[in-house]
Amino acid sequence: MTRADWFAVKIATFNALAFSLIIGCVTYLDARLPSHKSSQIFPQHVRIYPHGYAISLLSGAIIFGTTLLALTKASSWRIKATLPALILAVTGVVSLPFFRPEFPHGGITSWTILVTLISLVSCFIHFLPLEVDWLTAAHISTASKAERAKEYVTLWRTVAISVTIGLVFVIIPWVNFIWNLSPHIVSNETEAFMLSQFGMAGIFGASIYILFGIIYESFRKAHDAADLLLRGRMQDPHSEERTATAALKTATLRTAGSTRDQVFISYSHKDKDWLDRLQTMLKPLVRNGAVSVWAETTLEPGVQWREELEKGLASAKVAVLLVSDHFLASDFIAQEELPPLLNAAEKEGVRILWVYLRPCLYEATPIAGYQAGHNVKKALVELPEPEQQAALLIIAKAIQKAAAEDL
Repeated sequence: MTRADWFAVKIATFNALAFSLIIGCVTYLDARLPSHKSSQIFPQHVRIYPHGYAISLLSGAIIFGTTLLALTKASSWRIKATLPALILAVTGVVSLPFFRPEFPHGGITSWTILVTLISLVSCFIHFLPLEVDWLTAAHISTASKAERAKEYVTLWRTVAISVTIGLVFVIIPWVNFIWNLSPHIVSNETEAFMLSQFGMAGIFGASIYILFGIIYESFRKAHDAADLLLRGRMQDPHSEERTATAALKTATLRTAGSTRDQVFISYSHKDKDWLDRLQTMLKPLVRNGAVSVWAETTLEPGVQWREELEKGLASAKVAVLLVSDHFLASDFIAQEELPPLLNAAEKEGVRILWVYLRPCLYEATPIAGYQAGHNVKKALVELPEPEQQAALLIIAKAIQKAAAEDL
């Protein structure tokens, strides 16, 4: 079970169980509190809810199913963060007419609001995305990225510790309030004691939800932020050195008189079939002079390939990255091609267009911060042949447009 599945099951279970217990306990208690002071307003000794237990079971099942569905199927993080609480609130409102004559029922209303707030805060913390766009920015140093990640760790640890301390300080007066409130609701001491015991159980249950909901998710958020420090892009001690070296080489070649007028295609040799298909699509543009393409396949046998590669990088006006798992796994691409291209994009306005060939972890790389040449909802290999051709056509037109623009 993935982390997302586990969280969905946890929240669905907590919400369903909490609401079912609220309805069930209210049904049980009100039938056993003949000295309830509401009888002064509604003249009857006890309040019997004939559908109470059925509503308890049915509403729990509905909340569990709908919450689980919402958390596993919704695409927006905002919807996932708010929908479980909304489901709880709506179920509570719909249930209230069945618990007359007191309307709205004070016990159901107050406890449902409490559980709804705990659910909302827990889901919000869990689904709130870490703003990590800056991780892909080439102009931010590795040290600065590490410091920002540490700030996230500190922030969420502070939230978690604050909620923990707050719960400890609040729970004591909360217990005292619940204990002393019962005599104001019923006049019989035995009934007041029973009502207080149920109140204590409710506080214990809410505290458990806060512990495994808000506090756990806050600490988990801090853990996620700490993970940023462990990623290769933030722990590579030579990344800045390589970027500086590549920038120096590029600057040297630029001062030698080269101009940026090429479309540089970066790819893994294991994806050469996709390079061939893209070059075939670009051939009419190459023929009429609209674009000039540089790829490793254009090198003549016997040439100094590294020197020619550096010249190709220095003359790139548009960089096309054929991104796949093979591409991201290539140390040569990561160390020799990407640093000068991304540096040129940042400082000279070179256009970066990338193509999503195969499913891969591109989100964990700086590439995610640049524009793709097509819709990347699916990788090209996941599309049928006609849709692949249509995507290649869109990519070719994007390359043509980028090549025609001024730097």
